[in-house]
Amino acid sequence: SNKMRKGWVKNDEGLSEFAFNATLSDMKRAEMPKDVVLLFETKLAKNPAGEAELITAENHPIKGCFVLFADMHVAFVRAEDFNNLRWKP
Repeated sequence: SNKMRKGWVKNDEGLSEFAFNATLSDMKRAEMPKDVVLLFETKLAKNPAGEAELITAENHPIKGCFVLFADMHVAFVRAEDFNNLRWKP
């Protein structure tokens, strides 16, 4: 089946619920600060990329989302802590 569980890239449609932090588009990962947001949950879209305006807390019963940081660790960040995320290198 082409249907995948919520949160995964839906390759047959080119849609994803994860977005790339667009402020990092011209950087190599080795140049990025370890605590900067690399990927984050967003609303379903085609090739989403942007910054804090795209982050969503609506995909989980507990308001928050999963974030991948430049050092490759993943954390569940609660909505009330979104303002503490680092978006710019």
